[in-house]
Amino acid sequence: MQQLSGEAIFDRFQYLQGQRQTLSWMWEDLARFTDPQRADVLTQRTLGDKRPSPLDITACKAVDNLAFGIYSTVLNPGDQWFSLRSTYPEINEILEVSRWFEKSRNLMMMKMSADGNRFYSQIGGMLKDLVVFGTAIFYVEEVSGTNKIIFRCFHPKNVFIESNNLGVIDVVVRKFTLTARSAKMEFGDAVSDKINHAYDKNPNTQFEFLHFVGPVMDGKYQTVKKGKPFCSYFVESGTKKIVKEGGYYEMPYQTPRWSVRGEFDYGESPTWNALASIKMINKMKQLTIEG
Repeated sequence: MQQLSGEAIFDRFQYLQGQRQTLSWMWEDLARFTDPQRADVLTQRTLGDKRPSPLDITACKAVDNLAFGIYSTVLNPGDQWFSLRSTYPEINEILEVSRWFEKSRNLMMMKMSADGNRFYSQIGGMLKDLVVFGTAIFYVEEVSGTNKIIFRCFHPKNVFIESNNLGVIDVVVRKFTLTARSAKMEFGDAVSDKINHAYDKNPNTQFEFLHFVGPVMDGKYQTVKKGKPFCSYFVESGTKKIVKEGGYYEMPYQTPRWSVRGEFDYGESPTWNALASIKMINKMKQLTIEG
């Protein structure tokens, strides 16, 4: 198999970014009127920047109510909201097997509540993204060498997805930034000379990276981790240099979508259909204020 290059990954990212350009404008509009904290899809903002504020917050409250409703009824940490069972019914009847499933379920729920309820604090944001954008990104990975699991909700604006012939999302490219200091901590000596120089002179300098996860198939990808069906590459965008590679047994990026139509990879949300009415109400409120 031929190893995937940094240049090829960067080209794939640019292609997926171009394919979603029109949708990004729609997401900006949706966030502006229903979730202002996410209204930076097309505009680069920093922490503390003034965000666009709708004149009528009815839609914002509706988004919160729907997201919280799903959270409290489906994913309530006070309930045992899932169970483990075998696909073979006769095995579930064995007492020892049933007890093992129950013990495993309890351990999973305990892990979700560990480290300051990391899972539950992140899943709320994921549900809100799902209601607003129709597509949400939830990342799950075990920290190597520890007994900890990372749960993170990423802004959909930074993640680009692609489905296979069965309509399953099997390619994810995430764009993110790290300071020179963080990049050195994460990737060590694999970073470019430019980052090494910044690390010595100004360690808070920001650099862009890509994380590519895709299937090991068709002779296009290979992973240094044998037997793992998904390969992972971290690429320094400025130099297109691969700074870290590995693999996963399962896709670490979960991409729930509210509803999917046709061959479109991204989902539609209930907020889409309400956007025209939301804009009209805000316009009416503006005219009322202006007198």
